[in-house]
Amino acid sequence: MNLEQKYADILNTVTNIQQAAQSTTLARKHQELGDYALLGSVGQLVGSRIWRLNELGYQSVSRQGFTTWVMQALLPSIWDQFRVTGCDNQLEVTCAPPPNGPNMQSYGGGNFTGVLPKQSPCSQACGKHACVTICSWTDLSPDAAHLVFAPIATKCTYSPGDGGSWIYPANGTPGGCSLGAASALFSNSGGWKLQTNQINVGGGTVGATITEKVIERHQAFLARRDTTGAACSATAAAGTGVLSWWVQFRGQRSGDPCKDAEKLLTATLQSDL
Repeated sequence: MNLEQKYADILNTVTNIQQAAQSTTLARKHQELGDYALLGSVGQLVGSRIWRLNELGYQSVSRQGFTTWVMQALLPSIWDQFRVTGCDNQLEVTCAPPPNGPNMQSYGGGNFTGVLPKQSPCSQACGKHACVTICSWTDLSPDAAHLVFAPIATKCTYSPGDGGSWIYPANGTPGGCSLGAASALFSNSGGWKLQTNQINVGGGTVGATITEKVIERHQAFLARRDTTGAACSATAAAGTGVLSWWVQFRGQRSGDPCKDAEKLLTATLQSDL
């Protein structure tokens, strides 16, 4: 679903919620006005100030909850989670990683895991004898990164008597209220769900079709790419490192190199190495 469709769905849902709330409020008003026993009990509690509506607390929770819902519905259309390895300058590879920031779960050594706008960051320029991989990344806007990832400030956490309240952030306003959703968003939990893109810049997976699977009880993935012939890599985490096999049928685009790469990786994982 594209951004325009998702935005239209959000507006439609908000409109339906408003209409339902108006209808429900009117119906409950008539019901409560006709229940004299209820009015008497509630009137005594309110009159004695035992039962008081905390409007500031209600508004704080409502604003934060509504913003979270909108972001959870909207962001999967415009953001992805990227797990990138080998993003450094090597032979036949030029890669400029995005800057480190609150939207990065891990960062360093040419590897990073983080949330970025949807994009195809890498391309290949091929000559007669070799191809060069070039990668450049577009980062999140500072306002968007702050809203979603920054920890919730004390002033944005409601506590009776201290005046704190979650308010809608204004673009460009330093230190505005945020959602503090970094941990949940990185783990795709708590209602957050982004697509994960796994890219090994220096390992031949740029422009490849990635298939995640389990091989010999190890989390692994196959990367099929047919740039200069049918080719596939099979990669798995093992111990403190990574095992990978690359199979390529030069000069032909038919056949299944992933099957052979997986067989080689399986045999390696079954060995005592």
